Amino acid sequence: MNEVSQEIVEKLVSDASMSKSKEINRGSSASAPTPTSTPRGATSSSPTPSSRVAPPKEGDSVDFEQLDSIKEAIKQVKSDSDVENWCLIGYVEDGSMKKIELTGKGSGSLDELKSHLKDDNVYYGLLRTEDKIDESVTIKFVFIHFIGNGLKPLHRAKISTHKGAVTKLFTPYHIDFTISEADEITTELVHKRVSETSGSGSKVLTKDGTTTMSQKAAASTSTGVSAAARNRNSITTTSSLAIVNEDAVKQAISSVRKDGSDVNYALVGYVENSRDKIGLIASGADLEDLKSHLKDDSAFYGLYRVFETIDKSNTIKFVLISFLGDRTNPLLKAKTATHSGKVKDLLGQHHVSLFATSLDEVEQI
Repeated sequence: MNEVSQEIVEKLVSDASMSKSKEINRGSSASAPTPTSTPRGATSSSPTPSSRVAPPKEGDSVDFEQLDSIKEAIKQVKSDSDVENWCLIGYVEDGSMKKIELTGKGSGSLDELKSHLKDDNVYYGLLRTEDKIDESVTIKFVFIHFIGNGLKPLHRAKISTHKGAVTKLFTPYHIDFTISEADEITTELVHKRVSETSGSGSKVLTKDGTTTMSQKAAASTSTGVSAAARNRNSITTTSSLAIVNEDAVKQAISSVRKDGSDVNYALVGYVENSRDKIGLIASGADLEDLKSHLKDDSAFYGLYRVFETIDKSNTIKFVLISFLGDRTNPLLKAKTATHSGKVKDLLGQHHVSLFATSLDEVEQI
């Protein structure tokens, strides 16, 4: 079923531009709307599409119910004098996806937080945890973004512009997770990610140049988990995200942003069976072509150009598509949370964001 339709993305783009009357066409040059008879990229007395690109807007149309209570809960989690070690906010279940309320807080750590997650809603949470090195203990904060697999596609599109406004309430934090199922995050995985980020874990170099946490390091950051379980779930990682053939990636992105170019999308994803290397997957003119490269067991990021007509004036809008397949390995899902910032910086300015976990959710724009 094609559940996310042109209507949804049309609304997203319109919300970003604050237009009321609009018509969005698919991104090929042949079908792009043009003011009067002037072709795209030609000299004209009216503004060219590129000169009318408005800065992206983020965080529109979201209200916080009892904002003081939300701020107080976050403050308690970050305070050494309070017992609370987690808090969670989510959307009011009235169907509007415009109001966020305090869902809960407590001292029962991650498992208690997870008990409040519902498959058809979106939540943002803060978790306090400890990073233990020998006899020294430091406090770390973990930001959790949960987008349930049962969330309606229309709601998924609507909330994509809210994250910026929400995360401001929680910053600063040390690491973040974006998940779609509660079992994608565990206490052990949190401890390992914290240890990797802080450098507290002892690293062992492998033959291929990657590093893996030693058993001692895993033990120092995990409680209540057997040594055998820790060894089974040992994470191999490199220190940072590498961009394979970065010149080709940047050239594809440049082509998407260039007037007169027939290239309307650039798609990057993980390459060489690695969780730490991304490269150019494809570029082209058609959304269906972009979708043909998406796989349900990996993560992809795309920049897609669309054309919007407002009162006979043509403007260009850029859509950031983040695709996290619903069969993606949980370890790769965890990695994407730390990589998304760098990837989005690489793709550059955009007006609206679309997050999807299946092909049905990436429909005609």
